[in-house]
Amino acid sequence: MAKVATLDLVASIRKYKPREIIKTQEDTVTNITKTELDQFHKSYGFRINLTLSGDQRHEVLRLFYRYKPVFARNITEIKECKGPPLSIELHSDHKMFKRQYRLNDADKTEVARQITSCKGQKSLNRQTHLITIVQRI
Repeated sequence: MAKVATLDLVASIRKYKPREIIKTQEDTVTNITKTELDQFHKSYGFRINLTLSGDQRHEVLRLFYRYKPVFARNITEIKECKGPPLSIELHSDHKMFKRQYRLNDADKTEVARQITSCKGQKSLNRQTHLITIVQRI
């Protein structure tokens, strides 16, 4: 429930100044051509439902293009999060220090390559926990 205030309760009055209209990311997305969207789709390799019509597919690609900075094509494009670190509450305090299985030689090489790549880009330091995803054939 609200009540209309009387003029004796007003602390200050300022003249309204309209702000400049800044061209947003959304405006640039509406101007993107279908060929540019197809190139974007090909470079990022999204798997989009085949039952969608062409217009629906391009609408999905426009949405992906609008949020393009959150996608990474490889590990070198992953950027540092600007927000504060989050803490995850575990169900148990049991820490695991040893892998349950050994990696094969090809996976060991891939893990070493990814860690070296992260160290080179300074996205890996003492506080960073690295989760390595090794693509299996």
